[in-house]
Amino acid sequence: MDEYTFQDLTVDLMAAEPGLRQARLYGKRGQKQFGADAVAECVKGGTAIGQSKCQAAFDEKDLVKACDEFYKH
Repeated sequence: MDEYTFQDLTVDLMAAEPGLRQARLYGKRGQKQFGADAVAECVKGGTAIGQSKCQAAFDEKDLVKACDEFYKH
C-alpha cells in the first residue's frame, strides 16, 4: 500500500469512529503539516488529529519518537 492510500485509510478509520465527524486529509501534498495527516471534528467540541505512519514494522520506540515530534507543534 502506498503512503497516499494509507493516509486515505486513516481518514476512513476516523470517519467510522463514533464521536467524530467530517474526517478529511489535512493540508496539501508537499506542505509542511507538522505530523498531522488527517483531521476531524469532535461531536462534543474540539478537533481530532490523525497521523499516518506506513511502515513494515512500528514498535514502542517508533511510537514515542513520532509522538515526541508531533508534540513539538
